[in-house]
Amino acid sequence: MSSALFNRLNRRQLKHRPTGFSYAVIKKYAEDNTAYQANLITYYAFMALFPMLIIAVSLMQLLFRHNQSVKLKVVSTISHYFPAMSNELQTNIHSLHRTGLALILSLLIALYGARGLAGAWRYTLDNIWFVPRLRRLGQPRSTFRNLYIILVGGSGLLLASGLATLATSLNHSFLFRLLADGLGILLLFGVIVFLLKAGTTARISTKTALKSALLVTVGLQLLQILGGYVMVHELSRLSLFYGTLSTVLGLLFWIYLQVQVLLWVTEATAVHYLGLWPRSLNRHQLTPQDIRINGLYEKREQRLRIPKSL
Repeated sequence: MSSALFNRLNRRQLKHRPTGFSYAVIKKYAEDNTAYQANLITYYAFMALFPMLIIAVSLMQLLFRHNQSVKLKVVSTISHYFPAMSNELQTNIHSLHRTGLALILSLLIALYGARGLAGAWRYTLDNIWFVPRLRRLGQPRSTFRNLYIILVGGSGLLLASGLATLATSLNHSFLFRLLADGLGILLLFGVIVFLLKAGTTARISTKTALKSALLVTVGLQLLQILGGYVMVHELSRLSLFYGTLSTVLGLLFWIYLQVQVLLWVTEATAVHYLGLWPRSLNRHQLTPQDIRINGLYEKREQRLRIPKSL
């Protein structure tokens, strides 16, 4: 690309607000190494979720041993939230008979994943919001914050799925299910607001968190509708060749997509809230926002307090 064309494109994106904002978000996403953090969050989320699904199905074997219809409805609800697991749960609901030792092991793995998930989530949000390392929570406050996020966030998500399960098992009317779905979406919205606020030591206004959570909720619902259809139909074909491996890979990818929605919206919120756009394509012709964000990065990575006398 010629220098004249490159400079022309740069001037155009600096003047065009939507393009300039989009480029600033993409650039910050790369500079924050958010893609790596998304992978880490996905890994820990999988380690927390997969054992919990095993525990849930195992408990159904005990609680609804003589009520096959309720058991199938619960599995149907779980499959709605995690379409990648649909075929596997439907196939193995009759064959899963877990021992006490297996359930304890699954619970320990789930706790390991939940603890790592909370820590990775907090680290990522602190990075996105330029929280200096000196201001980040140390031990034991960091562990307590992780437990707080696990208890409140996990309880909210379980309650949302529980309401949907109850509605499905008790009534088939359209209005009742619509009300249950609405309550589930409201609970999901509330949990996301909590995660965005509790996940960082940065002082984010409630208004900003509400706007960001609204975008995340809409994005997750669209992903649930469009992505769920693709996952169910395409995964059924892959399972013929790869079996359980296709389920594991499908669940990992499904979690990854949802994490990406969360992180992209959070990055866009930070760029808009802090006024970090437009950014220049040319590193030799920096905008005021480029200069400012470089200062924020330097302050974020500072690990030692430098005395003023030095």
